[in-house]
Amino acid sequence: MAEKVKNPSQLSEIETHFVDLYVINCAALYHILRIRYNGPKDVAKKIFIKTARSKTKIAENYLFSYGYRNPPAIYSPTELNKMLKRDLGNLHDLPDNETYLRPAVITKILQELEQYEIYHNVKGKKELRRQKRIGSEKSNLVFKRSGGRPSAYIISDVYSKSNEFISKPEVRNSIHKKLFDYNIGLPLWKYIFMALFYSFKIDKEAASKILLMVGPPIADVDQSKIQSLFDELALLDESKFEEVSKLYATLMLDSGFHFSITGFLGLMQHQ
Repeated sequence: MAEKVKNPSQLSEIETHFVDLYVINCAALYHILRIRYNGPKDVAKKIFIKTARSKTKIAENYLFSYGYRNPPAIYSPTELNKMLKRDLGNLHDLPDNETYLRPAVITKILQELEQYEIYHNVKGKKELRRQKRIGSEKSNLVFKRSGGRPSAYIISDVYSKSNEFISKPEVRNSIHKKLFDYNIGLPLWKYIFMALFYSFKIDKEAASKILLMVGPPIADVDQSKIQSLFDELALLDESKFEEVSKLYATLMLDSGFHFSITGFLGLMQHQ
């Protein structure tokens, strides 16, 4: 069940704003999914499967989620490319000597994510050094001459702050209550699960990549258990989709697990 706290209503003004924004975004996403797509099966084809079959789209959504989940830090495109190779390379059987994406492609992705204010581009050695000093201990950024002004990308503190809020029981409890009070949480996640189940019917291998991408780090996954789950999902009778989706959605919302896989929401919000 959702975390129980003594005074769930005693949130700061900014925490209350975050709760309202979270719930509004969920409502908006559910509305968009229903009016833009012809049901969960259409979402499965045009979002889940389309994304999973594209290495570039997988990278884009991974970096979207990474920015949401992690504190501000400064990264060069090269560093982020190495991170993608480390965390996603085994989804594509890449050889050791091959980068995940060409430099021009990852730069284009970062520029697109900058429009969503997930990353901010910083240019020039002076500004890069200043940003590194004020809170980017995680980065091993090295400045090299490359024929132009050096640049890197900083995770937006607006997005990273949300990870801090979402870890607080008071905030989670308030979100949980509003999602049910406004009848948003269950319909949204039921819809998402139905789309996920359809994606396993369409292309099990591609659908498996989606779950691995938005869930826990791949290195932490028990491959034998996860493969067994994928096989079960692929064999699930379509007549059971609605019933099982409602069950899964209820369990997810009651456990609070949906807070840890917000990559699903990011996957759909910027298509």
